[in-house]
Amino acid sequence: MNEGTFSLDFVLDSMRADEERGAYPQLAVHIELYEKLILEEGNDELKAAYLALKARIAAGFEYERKHGKWSLLKSDHPLTLKLRQVNSREYLRYQAALRRPAE
Repeated sequence: MNEGTFSLDFVLDSMRADEERGAYPQLAVHIELYEKLILEEGNDELKAAYLALKARIAAGFEYERKHGKWSLLKSDHPLTLKLRQVNSREYLRYQAALRRPAE
């Protein structure tokens, strides 16, 4: 596996973690940043896994469109708790920045 594929595997793992903890706004950022790269440079297995993820998360994005950003976030998920513990002030600034509408 080359370095580029390894990096894309890491990105997909990050997306799966976002899905697991209900961090759909963060997931949207990952999709915006990496979808083209995954589909153009990923191997067949990675592309299939990514497309399966996209199919699974569609309902979650629709739910958040109706009920608001972060409405699916699992605040008690271990990763969410860890992110808050590591640097709660920076984490909250980061979350607030994700909630701001794009200019």
